[in-house]
Amino acid sequence: MTNVITIKAKDNGSVLPCPFCGDNNCLVEPCYSESYVRCQKCDTEGPTGDYNECVRLWNIRVEA
Repeated sequence: MTNVITIKAKDNGSVLPCPFCGDNNCLVEPCYSESYVRCQKCDTEGPTGDYNECVRLWNIRVEA
């Protein structure tokens, strides 16, 4: 049996809430020549890359 996973991403450039604690205060932080997304509440850090790429990757959610 094959399980199908649906992935949704928000494409308007805004950062979705933290997938771990649900807090809305997630910011894109600069780090040398790259950026990363960081939750201000639980300190989870997301993927690194240019601004748009790290936001896109942070916003990917798997629907259960």
